[in-house]
Amino acid sequence: MTALYLERKIAGLCPRCGDPSSDTSVLCEPHRQDAADRVAKHNNAKRAARRKAGQCAGCAVPSKTYWCSGCDAERKQLTEAA
Repeated sequence: MTALYLERKIAGLCPRCGDPSSDTSVLCEPHRQDAADRVAKHNNAKRAARRKAGQCAGCAVPSKTYWCSGCDAERKQLTEAA
């Protein structure tokens, strides 16, 4: 990390551009959204590659369905808790 990056981060500014950071992130809102989009794109590609290989989209075990029974149960618990 560069000194400028650390100075901005400590000051509560976006380390990438120097604008004020958002309430939920170290980054400003545009850079936070860019990072979230990049992660979502990566995760979608990873799930698609796993499905193409005949694996569970979540944990990559061999599966004929999109989610294996373990991942499906875990996802249902998380949605019920929310």
